[in-house]
This record gives sequence, C-alpha cells and structure tokens, in this order.
Amino acid sequence: MSNFPSNYENIRSRMISIVTKHFPEKGRFAWLEEQTGISRTTWNTFWRRESATPSGEMVQAIARLYPRYAFWLASGMTDQEYGHRYPQGSPLAKNYPETRYVEELNKFDEYFEHCKEMQMRQYDNDTKGYSPEEHTEAIETLEYLSWQRRIELNGLQDKSIETIKAMVADRRKKMHEKEMQDRINQHDE
Repeated sequence: MSNFPSNYENIRSRMISIVTKHFPEKGRFAWLEEQTGISRTTWNTFWRRESATPSGEMVQAIARLYPRYAFWLASGMTDQEYGHRYPQGSPLAKNYPETRYVEELNKFDEYFEHCKEMQMRQYDNDTKGYSPEEHTEAIETLEYLSWQRRIELNGLQDKSIETIKAMVADRRKKMHEKEMQDRINQHDE
C-alpha cells in the first residue's frame, strides 16, 4: 500500500502526508503516541485500514502539533497570508489557489507556537494561568509576532511601518477596484 494516496481531496490523505513528513518510518506509531497521547494501536489501525478516516481527536492532535498545516488538513486549502500551508514535498500537494509556496516562514511558526503556549497556560489544568503583567506581555508579544509574520511573508523586513501600511492600503484599493470591475463584467454578460 502506498502511503500517499493520489486523491488529496480527502482528510485521510492529508493526515498521512503530514505524519509521513514529520514522523520517521521506524517507530512512527510510538512517536505519534508520545507526541499526541493517542495510542500507537489507534494510529496503526488508522494507517493500515485504507478506508479509515482520522478521528476528531487525531485531527486536533496533529493540528496542535503543526498549526501551520491545520487549515490545510481540515479543508485541503492553503492560506499563506496567515501561515497556513501544506507540507512541502508531499506528492501531489496542492497550493491552489495560491501560486507560490512558502515553506520557511519562521515568524509564522513563532506566532503559532506563542498562541499554543498562551492557550496551554490559560486553559491547561496543570498550569496556573497568567498574572495580569504576564498576560499583558504575552498579548504584546502576540501583536509583535503578528506584524513580524506579515513583514516576513511580504519580504518587507527593511520597510517602515508607515510604508507597510501604505502598501496594505494600496493593495486593498487594487483588490476593491478588481472586485468592482469583475462585477461590471458579470453584469455586462
């Protein structure tokens, strides 16, 4: 059995793609159990039974481990502007409708890791949550990383905030103009 079904329109195929990329073949199910808390028997059954679909618990576990793939895992679509992509090198992986693939988005990964840390500290029963000062600092870090990921994606490291804001406004204007032109064209048809 091939570990890469050709139909990437199903969640099973996307799950297998992520697992294959990040977990070594030898000891794969033990690694998955250690990282997700889901038994190796459950993972093995999913892997071997071609008709099996991943459980909600499995999808959630992999999405939390690799938030950059969560949207793609669930929907089959990418959204690179917000750091949502597929595992590079996956056979037949699609990036449609986006036209380029960006794997190395370190600020996106830092942003997602920070979000996971905030969620864990806030809601995990084993932690104490945040003091008001720590919460303020965590929110400020989140906002900083949010800006940094936008800068990274657009290759704007050397631009000032004012320049970036102007570029965003110009982009919105162009998108609005295109949308209006598309409406006119649809009306004329």
